[in-house]
Amino acid sequence: MGSDNSRNGEIEASELRRRAEQRLRAQMSELYPTLAEQETQRLLHELEVHQIELEMQNEELLQARQELETSLEKYTDLYDFAPVGYLTLDLDGIIRAANLSGAKLLGIERSRLLGRRFGLFVAEADRAAFSGFLGKVFRGEAEQSCEVALPKEERTQETFIQIEGQAAASGQECRIALIDITARRLAEVALRESQERLYKLAEMAVDAIIMLDENGEVTFCNTATEKIFDSPAADIIAKNFHQQFMPERLRDESARGFAGFRENGTGPLIGATTEVTVLRKDGTEFPVELSISTVQLRGKWHAIGIMRDISERKSLESQLLQAQKMETVGLLAGGIAHDFNNILSVIVGYGSLSEMNLQENDPLLANLRQILAAADRGANLTRSLLNFSRKHLINPLPTDVNEIIRNVDKFLGMLIGEDVRLETVCREKILRVSADSGQLEQVLTNLATNARHAMPDGGTLSITSEAFVIDHEFIKAHGFGEPGDYALILVSDTGLGMDKKTVRRIFEPFFTTKTLGKGTGLGLSIAYSLIRQHNGFIDVASEPGKGTTFRIYLPLIHDEQTPAEQAFAVPPRKGTETILLAEDDEAVRSLTDQVLTGLGYRVIPAVDGEDAVRKFLTHKDTIQLLLFDLIMPNRNGKEAYDEIRKVSPEARILFMSGYTADIIEAKALDDGTEIISKPFSSTDLARKVREILDMKQSHCA
Repeated sequence: MGSDNSRNGEIEASELRRRAEQRLRAQMSELYPTLAEQETQRLLHELEVHQIELEMQNEELLQARQELETSLEKYTDLYDFAPVGYLTLDLDGIIRAANLSGAKLLGIERSRLLGRRFGLFVAEADRAAFSGFLGKVFRGEAEQSCEVALPKEERTQETFIQIEGQAAASGQECRIALIDITARRLAEVALRESQERLYKLAEMAVDAIIMLDENGEVTFCNTATEKIFDSPAADIIAKNFHQQFMPERLRDESARGFAGFRENGTGPLIGATTEVTVLRKDGTEFPVELSISTVQLRGKWHAIGIMRDISERKSLESQLLQAQKMETVGLLAGGIAHDFNNILSVIVGYGSLSEMNLQENDPLLANLRQILAAADRGANLTRSLLNFSRKHLINPLPTDVNEIIRNVDKFLGMLIGEDVRLETVCREKILRVSADSGQLEQVLTNLATNARHAMPDGGTLSITSEAFVIDHEFIKAHGFGEPGDYALILVSDTGLGMDKKTVRRIFEPFFTTKTLGKGTGLGLSIAYSLIRQHNGFIDVASEPGKGTTFRIYLPLIHDEQTPAEQAFAVPPRKGTETILLAEDDEAVRSLTDQVLTGLGYRVIPAVDGEDAVRKFLTHKDTIQLLLFDLIMPNRNGKEAYDEIRKVSPEARILFMSGYTADIIEAKALDDGTEIISKPFSSTDLARKVREILDMKQSHCA
């Protein structure tokens, strides 16, 4: 295109020269018809000079034109193929000019684009926004910008553009630039979705996740953080973690450990997992397991901490430690229970024999009964020790609740001290229940001990018994119970009381409100367990500053007499049967032999299990009852009995033991096996022996 323009320029210059020369000759012949030759030559020279000047100017013009055309070509190429679409719109939004990039972005040929309204190329949802944008452009409100989506139509994905516009000087048109921001918008969506996923993961985490800046201020926390610190996010974000959530005694140490992190993102806790103590909103301390990692954001170090509340784990560890201690106590209790109860058996046995031989007016009878009462308290002490270590099973018998209260009344005064007044009230003559009296005494003792601790400045402890009926309305209101008649025992104090939170946990194992070393947290848990073993119920009512009342509900029985009533009602029956007695303790064996012989029975004594088996094989045709101690050397009572049953499957057995829990709990004894617990009185032994001998044979298998 440039060479054609050059040739055309040369033709035009020659023609111009020819015409100029003709005109010059005509003018000169008219103006100067008689010019001298010399003058003519001079004029021709000047004309030639002017011609050369004109030719040079013409060349410059041609060169400028060529450069302009070249520049126009470059501009046209730049305009059409720019990475941004350019459009010119009139006041009605009609497209008056467009480059190829704009047409391509809108997905239409340029020739078909011109004359169409641009708003039709905008997604319907964004047309109102574009209309507002165009209005601002024509009002001359500086340079405007907006982002819109294009209709998807045949596109594989939605396209987003940014429009920037400015009005022309005339005010009749505006020029807009279209920038494809699809990749950016998709990246923003992907980033937002990624952030949402991360946020949801953080929110779903059971562990607290917290981020600190280089100054130790919280910049992020999840919901679990709010939960374990018992604080809303507004009270956590932007707070200095060391000052707000660390105990005062640990703040300086925590801040020092953070100093190195501020400089280079390192520190003694970075990348490690450790246990630290932190503070809740109410100031209470609790342990957490803390793991810290680091990240750089905008050139500054941030710490990310993951915290797990390990209060429950620590509590379980403490419970395990306590359980191990109790196991040790249990081993100790088990070790002494057998021998101690054998000693008590001798005291109780000979005492009861002597009691039967004394008249009511004998002055020695009162002293003897004091000895028997002391022995009974010793037996209860052993049971309490075994209960404390959970090594003893209950031995329920018909028992008068009032009698139990009268028994504890005798020694509680010394237990609770002089500054606490003890009141006991029994509102019914007899409240007969099926219970282990020793264990119920332990329950009342535990409750009295707790009441004493709740009254450091003294007060009143009252124990009251009365009849009570549990009906469906009571069960609905209280959430426990079975309909029926009950003996109700109320243990009340005028002490400090408890809040609702403490009341809810009061029967939990190892939970205690006492200071370290003042209690194990087992007393009320054991009390609850024992009452439930008696098919009873226990609950508590308390308010801070208003004292505490425990209510114990035990099912009443109406047809059975208590052991005390039976002792006076029917004397033990005698017999003539032969009994094989196996007992390794000589004193207990001698006493038992004497009691049974005195009742008319024939006794064959054996010193251990092996001896018992030999003597049974010798006298098996005459022996009607086996009376074996459970714990014996060489062969224990159960093993001896198993050997005998191989020969005589119908042999009847009564086991004696002061420590039966381990064997029974291990199911070493068959269900329904008869056991008499040491220490036992002569009357109890006589009655139990007669009871088994009178059973039908089918019950003894």
